[in-house]
Amino acid sequence: MSAADEAISDTAVAGSPPPSEFRFGIAFKASLTALFRNFGFVFPVMLTLMLVALVVGFGMELAFLPEGPPAEMLGWQFLIHLSARTLCSGLLSPIVIYAMVRSLQGQHATPGTAIAQGLKAAIRCLLTNLLVILGLLLGLVLLVIPGVVWALGSFVALPVCVIEGAGPVRSLSRSWALTRGHRLTLLGLLLATGAIAAVVVQIAWTVLNAADAALPDLLLLWAIAELAVQAFVGSLVMAMASGTYVLLVAAESGRVTEGSAALPA
Repeated sequence: MSAADEAISDTAVAGSPPPSEFRFGIAFKASLTALFRNFGFVFPVMLTLMLVALVVGFGMELAFLPEGPPAEMLGWQFLIHLSARTLCSGLLSPIVIYAMVRSLQGQHATPGTAIAQGLKAAIRCLLTNLLVILGLLLGLVLLVIPGVVWALGSFVALPVCVIEGAGPVRSLSRSWALTRGHRLTLLGLLLATGAIAAVVVQIAWTVLNAADAALPDLLLLWAIAELAVQAFVGSLVMAMASGTYVLLVAAESGRVTEGSAALPA
């Protein structure tokens, strides 16, 4: 049995729509279920990812940032920190994805197993993530719409890479095949994710502003809070990708049936 066949045979989600359907409500519920079932493991991993990316980014700034006016340096800083985030995300996000996908499939993954399986897929995911981001940036530079279409089509490329053991090109191709016909629903999921992220960010900044007014110069608290918010948003995005992948594969295989396994109805 191939890795793809195994992934399909493992994917069964209770309370889901008929095989030909992929609905916003079910996908949203599955994604949040994946996040909150594994939050105690997922959030620390994502927080570590953000911290490592920040350290790597500053290290790259010291090593590679050319001298120049501050305004010109902003573009370089953005590219350097984007590169650091891409590198660290490719290496650590597979751990998170593996844990959440297996949880939704009713297979509890221990932290050790998730770390081992995630690291096994790290290089493939790094290259896949790089292709996704390059395509997204190119699409947004040319026209906004192609960038959005690319983001929707490649939305489950990383779960494909982790669970099915596919390489970068195959992961992207499989993601486009799985998401075909469901991209309006995926757009709704992305908008909902953005809305949740915006609310979390606003709440965090409101609390910090209030604390800063009472206790000024809380730079360390601001830095920790920013990393925590980034980690939560990253966890939410990975959860959306994981829940979407599980349901799309189940729908593709015809195994999305009432009462079939893992998720509560």
